[in-house]
Amino acid sequence: MDDVENMQWPASHEPIVVSESGRFFVETIGGDEHRFRIDDVVFEGRTAVQDVLLVQTSQHGLMLVIDGDPQSAQADEFIYHEALVQPAMLLHPNPGRVLIVGGGEGATLREVLRHPCVETVTMIDVDRELIELSRARLGSWHQGAFDDPRTDLRIVDALRFLRDDSGCFDVIVVDVCDYVEGTAAANLYSADFFAHLRKALTSNGILAIQAGALGSAEPHGTHAQLCRLAGASFGRATTYSTYIGSFRTEWGFMLFGAIPDDTGAIPVQVIDDAIAARGLTLRLRSYDGRTHRRMFNLPRHIRDGLQANDQATLG
Repeated sequence: MDDVENMQWPASHEPIVVSESGRFFVETIGGDEHRFRIDDVVFEGRTAVQDVLLVQTSQHGLMLVIDGDPQSAQADEFIYHEALVQPAMLLHPNPGRVLIVGGGEGATLREVLRHPCVETVTMIDVDRELIELSRARLGSWHQGAFDDPRTDLRIVDALRFLRDDSGCFDVIVVDVCDYVEGTAAANLYSADFFAHLRKALTSNGILAIQAGALGSAEPHGTHAQLCRLAGASFGRATTYSTYIGSFRTEWGFMLFGAIPDDTGAIPVQVIDDAIAARGLTLRLRSYDGRTHRRMFNLPRHIRDGLQANDQATLG
């Protein structure tokens, strides 16, 4: 799909509404609605596996929406992608081989490739059409990462790849959509998937996962699902979070593997020194030592909710 403009894309089923005050994309979560004012519909269509919408919004710039859920927005995607990638990459002493599951925009790949110690990045995604759309329309996200000689892009189902591939990785980053029944990502939320991830990780490796909303006092949905499924193979998660404006909530992430017992107590200067040693001080816009401390020291109500979720899972 070299020419996105000439592709005959079927219409998507994204919820765009028109009112006297303008056009809006409407996200519905648990009966609540979030509305994003649309200045322009840049792209609307359906790939072989999912509905895709690109809209220019008034407050958040260009926004990618998949199956009705915002995935990232131009104004703050760097916050999400740095939070997902940088803690795992910097806590590992020498991440030479990295695996990315998902991440179709190319921004997760961009963040991994910032590290000069990286030798190869294997990126697997099931949606070739989304990758090509991202190449054509999301240049500020991927910044040429797809064409980096260290990138090994595979268009394949993630579970099939993990079953067939015997390679071991220093860092694995899982950047797939939230769990929603019937979507392309739903098949990955299984005990089998995480068991194969465990086998693919080196003995001192680190797994990072985007883990859904943490805005309510009771973790639910994707986060609770991941605590249960990933925990069966990796043990208890280290949860951290940051606020994403275009998501309208505190967003959760998880780390597993060879990380310090109290990751939130790492001194600010230690993180800043690690960033400087990799030559990233001027390249990162959100993540540094102080941000790290904020992300890994969760508010009490979230800690209490996670504890209650752990007790329910074990109980």
